[in-house]
Amino acid sequence: MLRILHRVVQVVTALVLGLALVPVGQVVPITHAAHPSGLVHPIALTVLPDAVSRVDSYFATQERAHNFSGTVLVARGNTVLLSKGYGMADWSRHIHNSSSTQFVLPLMGLLQFATAGILQLEDAGKVREGDRICAYIPQCPAAWAPITVHELLVSTSGIHDYNNDSSFDGSGQGQSFTLARLVSQIGAFPLDYKPGTNCCSNSDQNAPIEAYMVERISGEPFGTYLQRHFLAPLGLTHTGYFLHHPPALPQLAVGYQSWQSPESANDLSSWGGVIYSTPTDFYHWEHALLTGRVLSTASTAKLLTPAFTYCPPQCPASFTHQASTAGQVLYSWRGVRIVLLWAYGAGPNGGPSVFAGFVAYYPATNITAMVFDNLQNYAWFQSARIAPLIFG
Repeated sequence: MLRILHRVVQVVTALVLGLALVPVGQVVPITHAAHPSGLVHPIALTVLPDAVSRVDSYFATQERAHNFSGTVLVARGNTVLLSKGYGMADWSRHIHNSSSTQFVLPLMGLLQFATAGILQLEDAGKVREGDRICAYIPQCPAAWAPITVHELLVSTSGIHDYNNDSSFDGSGQGQSFTLARLVSQIGAFPLDYKPGTNCCSNSDQNAPIEAYMVERISGEPFGTYLQRHFLAPLGLTHTGYFLHHPPALPQLAVGYQSWQSPESANDLSSWGGVIYSTPTDFYHWEHALLTGRVLSTASTAKLLTPAFTYCPPQCPASFTHQASTAGQVLYSWRGVRIVLLWAYGAGPNGGPSVFAGFVAYYPATNITAMVFDNLQNYAWFQSARIAPLIFG
């Protein structure tokens, strides 16, 4: 997982920093603060004046080469600088990708909403981060007894990375699938490490456990909680959650294993259900989450406060700091802070779907960058191909 995140962040950095000083474009009405307080700090950036057109040309070229199919959205504060689809959402119906295309958001999409759910329930006094997770999980595995809610949220639980374990089979459950059953299957594995001593190799694997805890604590199915407490209040009408198979949505993108070749049918039950959203909806969600419209001030701060630092000592090139927070990852790349809200890589080992992408926020420039992808291909993740377009 960290390998994928490192690759994603390198690309987002090159893309976003190059767009920070371009002229403003379409204004998106958002009724909250333009950026989270306490994160912005001055930094000198040197970019090409035609960065947006260069990035647009890059993704268009990748589309023509059959290397990329998806949507790119870049915004500064409340202003969208670039919002454009490339390739097809559905070849059979001749539907092009656009900012209104609904994409499957693998694993970490669920993780973000589930984490927000637990933090919201904490705001309501129904759970505490110092509690043991077994207080909320019936027939809780004995190995999970020491794990706290805090360790689950900040990805230091040690719960087994089951999605990368060939011995795990969460498929074929069909309509009998429930989060309770999946959590029981995950709990059959021993922990990967002692809780609180390591981080993030299984960050997205915690998502179904967090979603199940939201169900247990709130007394509502996760999809119902999501709709009542997040989507409806924020007016996110094109975002949702499904447990087994995608609903019949006119704008839902089809996943492609290669150009015009759809992926084979996949049972997504092992994910604990799937979030889908449009780039426009998810942009509004990201702003609402980071600026206090969803959670209390204290809980919002937990999204942006380092909880477990794993770099240093093990830092990849150009990175000086990396840490987990509640459901997010904080990076420092050549002195620039990055809040990685969602990232997932498609590919042979990228999970049970070809969908991929990232959502990142750069507080130094108040920039949000989003890329949603419905084509299984790693080629466009190469940062070296984007950086020259931005910095010359």
